[in-house]
Amino acid sequence: MKSYLKIFMPMAAAIILGSLTISFAQTKAETKPFGKGGHGDFGKMPPPNGFNPRFFEQLGLTDAQKTQIQTLMENSRSASQTYFEKLRAFDEQLKGLTESEAFDEAQARQILKAKADVQIELDLIRLKTDAAVYDLLTAEQIAKLDLLKSQRPNFPPRGEFRPDFPPTEQK
Repeated sequence: MKSYLKIFMPMAAAIILGSLTISFAQTKAETKPFGKGGHGDFGKMPPPNGFNPRFFEQLGLTDAQKTQIQTLMENSRSASQTYFEKLRAFDEQLKGLTESEAFDEAQARQILKAKADVQIELDLIRLKTDAAVYDLLTAEQIAKLDLLKSQRPNFPPRGEFRPDFPPTEQK
């Protein structure tokens, strides 16, 4: 019996020690705020037509411009929040319609039209914010921003299939 303990105790200790080492070696994923290499609340990438906040770091903005742009962005977020909540509510209503026993097409159309109106309001908020940011930039900064925008890859419009890798030529 003691010989079994002499053999299995070191192995059990090694297994426990290895498990603890692996458990404590795990690192928590660090979340970065929007504009500092992260994605914040806005998904994985900025809209193709909108400003990429990473561009602002390369424009040489003055402190006054930075604070004004920050204020514009915060106002845009707060103005958009109620519309995002409405979109979530419409999505829940549509989900309820599709999961119900009888699908009501007329009700679905009404919800979709109301959802489209909310999306229009969100787009207007974004466009007004973009226009206000452009008004703050100097001619040199606008030229640099246009250059940075031209260097980013073109993305297909939302909803279309986008492959993970470049398509190969077909014969």
